[in-house]
Amino acid sequence: AIIVPGPVYDVSNPDAAPTVSSTLQRNIPSIIGGVLGVFGINAALKYIDKGSVSVSEAFQNPQFGVVFAIQIVAGLLGLGLSLGALSSPVFLRVSVVISIGSFFLAPFLMFLYSSLLDGRGSVTECLSLSINYGRRHYLILLGFSIVMGLIFVAGFLPCGLGLIVVMPALFLMQATAYRQISGGLVRNL
Repeated sequence: AIIVPGPVYDVSNPDAAPTVSSTLQRNIPSIIGGVLGVFGINAALKYIDKGSVSVSEAFQNPQFGVVFAIQIVAGLLGLGLSLGALSSPVFLRVSVVISIGSFFLAPFLMFLYSSLLDGRGSVTECLSLSINYGRRHYLILLGFSIVMGLIFVAGFLPCGLGLIVVMPALFLMQATAYRQISGGLVRNL
């Protein structure tokens, strides 16, 4: 076996199934991105409200614990599906169906974190708000998700360096959409 940065590859068997450790390693960027994403959404909401935000303000919100707890539960479910997909073709099919279904459910859950970070209520109240926003504006939010996804992919094209510009823009887009849909005031940026 040859050790390279990342998982261990068996040169004698290039078609070997991924291991548990390689699956965990593949999920580390998602975990880091999810944590930074929460801070980014919080900073964008504060920027939309005030016109400026300091670095320390981006990391201050009493709801961070709740949002991170939701992310941990969702991450563990996703990790369980990933690990299950390694061991069984049935789990692989289930993972594919869930991935496709999550695309169509995205408008209903798009503003859950924004509502929580905005202090709109408990988790169930914010989930209900997010579902109601999605129900009232489903096609618009589905199109918005597609546009945001395409912009995100475009940020990856220059070896991922485009994400330095694209991610803050996406956070501001989402915060502006949240403020418009939730009936809040939106300043001219």
